[in-house]
Amino acid sequence: MDPSELAKTLKVSADELLGMKDIKEQLNPDNAALWRRLKKIEHLPQKDQKALLHYLDALLKKNGNNKAGG
Repeated sequence: MDPSELAKTLKVSADELLGMKDIKEQLNPDNAALWRRLKKIEHLPQKDQKALLHYLDALLKKNGNNKAGG
C-alpha cells in the first residue's frame, strides 16, 4: 500500500501521515456545535470561565456524573 492510499484509509493528509503537519481531530458532526461553543469560552474573562465550569460541574453532579476535571 502506498502512502497516499494509507493516508486515504486513515482519513488524514499525506503531510499529516508523514508528520509534516499536525493531525486534525475529526469531530463528530453531532457534537460540532458544542465544540465550537466550548472553543469560544477560551476568549471569555477568567471570572466568566470559572462561573461556566462551576455551572457545568453542578449539571454533571445533578445527572450522576463526576467532575470532568480539576
